[in-house]
Amino acid sequence: MDLDPANGEGALRKFAGRRATLQALSLYYRNRKSPAEAAGRAIEALRLDTSERIDNPGLARIVAEQSPFRIPELLQLAHIQADPRYAATLLSALDGLIRAAPSQPEAVKQAAGKLEPLIQSRDFETGAAEKITARTRIRGNETTTSSTKETLLESLDLARRTAEPALRASAEEFFRARAINYSLLNPSSPPIDPNLPLERAIEEARKRQPAYQQLGELWRYLQGKPRSAEATKPIILAMSAWAETTTDPRSDPAWFFQSLLNLDGRLGPPGKGWKLPGELRPMVFLAAAKAGQQLDRQAEPLMELSLAMEKEKIAVPDTLASTRNRIALGSLRRRLESRYDFALSGPDGVRVNLHSFRGKAVLLNFWAVWCAPCRAEMPMLERLGKEFGADLEILAITDDPPETLKAFLANNPISLRVLMDQPRAAFEHYNVTGIPQSFLIDPDGLIREHFPAVAPEVTLRAAIAASINSKPAASPQ
Repeated sequence: MDLDPANGEGALRKFAGRRATLQALSLYYRNRKSPAEAAGRAIEALRLDTSERIDNPGLARIVAEQSPFRIPELLQLAHIQADPRYAATLLSALDGLIRAAPSQPEAVKQAAGKLEPLIQSRDFETGAAEKITARTRIRGNETTTSSTKETLLESLDLARRTAEPALRASAEEFFRARAINYSLLNPSSPPIDPNLPLERAIEEARKRQPAYQQLGELWRYLQGKPRSAEATKPIILAMSAWAETTTDPRSDPAWFFQSLLNLDGRLGPPGKGWKLPGELRPMVFLAAAKAGQQLDRQAEPLMELSLAMEKEKIAVPDTLASTRNRIALGSLRRRLESRYDFALSGPDGVRVNLHSFRGKAVLLNFWAVWCAPCRAEMPMLERLGKEFGADLEILAITDDPPETLKAFLANNPISLRVLMDQPRAAFEHYNVTGIPQSFLIDPDGLIREHFPAVAPEVTLRAAIAASINSKPAASPQ
């Protein structure tokens, strides 16, 4: 599909509307080398989000094409994330600054300077559900914080220190040396007894305060013990009915349903020995989509949910128009992605283009020298590279400074093709905010899989084989 800027955009707006459409349009104009149009759509999408918690600042990245690590987006969204209810979100964003400091020290220092007065001016205790404290021991010096504000300010200080020349490779050291503690300001009652009848469990859940946490109590009750599909179904129906009456976005029923599906292997339920019966997955998918549509949640999590529904061939009813439209938008986005190209150089100075590997599967692996999980993943990727041979190209993309990378490779040779993305253009395009992450691209240039963390070798092998053997897709019109 190729949009006409005058007519096609209007048709797409009527077709899907709101954030997901604007996100797709931003990508479209970006690929058409129209940055002003792309930025306009991204800004418009952000304005629709200003009353909500924003966990994924990816919508804003096109506004700052030169951004090294979402830093302009972080500053733009900080006034929302600096809400006492969402201090943990802001802490995660500040961790991003710490990780960015070795490669973008000046940008991090400027961002920290702008964020400090914002944090100093906010009350992170009143209205908060939890207090965040930290104990950090670095090179013999131990510090402790006693409040959420102190913890946030310490993170800013760590970002500044990591940006200093003498400590630029120490981000990993800081994270290893720091222990974060989350304590409830108003401790909740004990978990609901999983052996109670459902009616009694609902009564108990309704007694819990604050009210927006009540659905979560029922969610924990569900996972309190292994249950058959027959026993699980009425609990999910009760949660769905409860979600229909929820108006407080802090309750976020879509998250609870989506976590039961465990789509990326990281968000899964905490219940030991509990697993969602396979025959109930369609039911939970639809409950998650309905809850997300009802509260008009963030575009990106719902887009991921919609793509998973398409992959698992979940039948979507007409009443979930937003989900049906997101599936169509996902198809559009994948076609647009096939046009994206980059040209990056390796430590040897050889420059390669992504499009030069058309006709074979490509695994983009984003990593860094300082990242321990990334280094641990490398031997597995090397084995897969040898196993699939000429049918697979693995590109290990890092934003490490050239001298840091070369020193590492001198002592730790890697058989993969290593590419340097010091401006972080590829990182930004794929919205890589944490590593390691991998994207599997099929021989036609379409993204087939996204692995947001280290994937099991058997899973990665199966996905690569399926991509290599996939039928050629139709060319974008």
